[in-house]
Amino acid sequence: MNSVKGSLTPCYPGQQLGNYRLIKLLGQGGFADVYLGKHVYLDTPAAVKILHTRHGRIGVDMQAFFDEARIAARLVYPNIVRVLEFGLERQVPFLVMDYAPNGTLRRHYPSGSRLVPKVVLKYVKEVARAVHYIHARGFIHRDIKPENVLLGPHNEVWLSDFGIAIAAHAIADDGPVVRGTTAYMAPEQIEGYPCLESDQYTLGIVVYEWLCGYPPFEGSVNEIIYQHLNVAPPSLCASVPTIPLAVEKVVFKALAKDPGERFESVQAFAAALQDAFEPRSLARWDNDRQRLRPQQPSPTSRQGQGNTPEPELEWASGRCVRGKSRGAKSKTQNAWKETSALYAIDLLTGAALGGVLARLGVAPFLLELLLALCLVLLPIGGAFIRGDTPLFFLTLSITVAAAVAALLSHNLVIFDVTYTGLLLLSLLTAFAVSVNDI
Repeated sequence: MNSVKGSLTPCYPGQQLGNYRLIKLLGQGGFADVYLGKHVYLDTPAAVKILHTRHGRIGVDMQAFFDEARIAARLVYPNIVRVLEFGLERQVPFLVMDYAPNGTLRRHYPSGSRLVPKVVLKYVKEVARAVHYIHARGFIHRDIKPENVLLGPHNEVWLSDFGIAIAAHAIADDGPVVRGTTAYMAPEQIEGYPCLESDQYTLGIVVYEWLCGYPPFEGSVNEIIYQHLNVAPPSLCASVPTIPLAVEKVVFKALAKDPGERFESVQAFAAALQDAFEPRSLARWDNDRQRLRPQQPSPTSRQGQGNTPEPELEWASGRCVRGKSRGAKSKTQNAWKETSALYAIDLLTGAALGGVLARLGVAPFLLELLLALCLVLLPIGGAFIRGDTPLFFLTLSITVAAAVAALLSHNLVIFDVTYTGLLLLSLLTAFAVSVNDI
């Protein structure tokens, strides 16, 4: 038996709420559970969302729930999930909504997926129409994300959780100050002052994720909040070189920290994004695909099952490269780590060899010569064996510089000192790069 967390009465398949009988659990969240339900007389399916309540807050929770449910019920639009019924059954508050048989976009496109531009544009335009509709009525969604974008029977977009999300947060939280999902929240929303432009920012985060596979800001909750408030998003073009620079500019305008610097409306953002993807770019992106990945439904609970939309693509080939992708940075970072390790081994080996030869009473000139050969041959040999051309020429340059210093001073000790100093400097530089990725 599945029970609703925090509610006073457990709910289970077979139970009737209003005119709907619960069939099976579709998903669980922090503030609500969703069941597949069926009308007891009409035999039509619906999604039944059961809100969590808490002891000692019944009156406050119920009033907030009913107020927001009435608002949600008045939002009737083709791209918005309809609220069919709401009520209270044995102190269990519930909402009955249209059932989306094809689930959520998160189900079809798990984290890491990249969408084809024409699919991105289709979803953005439909979401923008729904958001424009509620904005015209003075409401703010506050929680646009792939989990809240459903696909109807014909793969049409349904935006869900308008007043529903607000009502649920009012029930689940002690304070109604900050509402939304951290990874997608606008700076002003984090500070407790959401506005219409906040939904544009949130949709911009979703578009960013659809284009390159991951949201712009990642980390702990506090780290993500700090980045939303203070850090510019990483370049889209650097992550996916085939993304046109015009597209990056449009997305970054929607992601401006200051709401006044964003587009005048969410529909203006959608129109600008379509203009940035001119027909030639769309054709080139389709021709640049390297592989198709089959859709894998997310193991987490989502609404329904059904047809999968067009598969996402991985892109390659050069365009608009303004920095290193994450993979390139990682590769460079590893190379510097290997360089610093090799130089560290060289210095330790030289020090050990010098100590041993000195204890054996080797003549100073021979000691200096053997030490010089050890310091030079070990990294050069390592670079040659590994086929590392940059490391080979770096070591050769250090050797030449030390040799010139020794010739000018007519003292072999100067070679060892200069070579060791330059090697140590290179070691520290390589270590700093490997740690900080600069």
